[in-house]
Amino acid sequence: MKQVEGTSLLVTVAEDMTNEPVLKVWALDKLEKKTGMPRCQSTITIQNNRKQFPITAFAAVKDLSQLAVGFANGAVTVVRGDLIHDRGTKQRTVFESEEPVMGIQFREGSTTALYIATTGRILTLVISGKGQGQPARTLDEKGCDINCMTIDKATRDVIVARDDAIYYYGLHGRTALYNCDGQKRVVATYKDYVAFVAPSSTLSIAKSTLATGSTDSVRSHTLLVLNADFHIIALQENFSHEISRMFVEWGDLFILTTEGKVSSPSTSLLSLY
Repeated sequence: MKQVEGTSLLVTVAEDMTNEPVLKVWALDKLEKKTGMPRCQSTITIQNNRKQFPITAFAAVKDLSQLAVGFANGAVTVVRGDLIHDRGTKQRTVFESEEPVMGIQFREGSTTALYIATTGRILTLVISGKGQGQPARTLDEKGCDINCMTIDKATRDVIVARDDAIYYYGLHGRTALYNCDGQKRVVATYKDYVAFVAPSSTLSIAKSTLATGSTDSVRSHTLLVLNADFHIIALQENFSHEISRMFVEWGDLFILTTEGKVSSPSTSLLSLY
């Protein structure tokens, strides 16, 4: 699911592995009289060359004029058109790899590019503007796990969380590296902070990069929120259940656990403003 920022529109992608995935755009502020459910503005099927593989990544530009869907077989499909008013769309496979796609992020601007993460690589692919039609450019020969890539909206660089460190990548390569040992499951940005989940029994952050380094053992799953320069640990919370998702809405950071509970640790950060 993706809520379109500043609107009442919600995009959902569903699959049952017997048919092609279905994407729908919902208007949450327009209810159907008969059912009382939100109105479906448009419905399309996502193509993957008739190959039945799970969806592993999904991204959309702000105005929904372009969407990208990544699959476990290494393919990326881009959808273009007017989904809001159901005026038709076009699709094409823009990337194929033998490695599963783990993450997708749009970099918007005069040139629109896709950051693509597989299990073995981080790449960029220009899909509109200068450079369109050229092969994907490899930024790193190391990939990442699913949910371990996000985008810094201020710089438009992507942030990749690996077990050894947090990496930043621009269009032409790596731009920053911050040491942070420990297995990572989910990464997200919130205002001037980077948040990630460390499910391992220990988490070590090098004192050379953090003014308040920590090598204490942590139990179960731990949420760490650090400032953008990785000099301050703004928040560290332990959870007895695994954190499956993080998202930002209404100016707050929310977490969703595998037991179905939603909470907002961002209230603990208010003292920093």
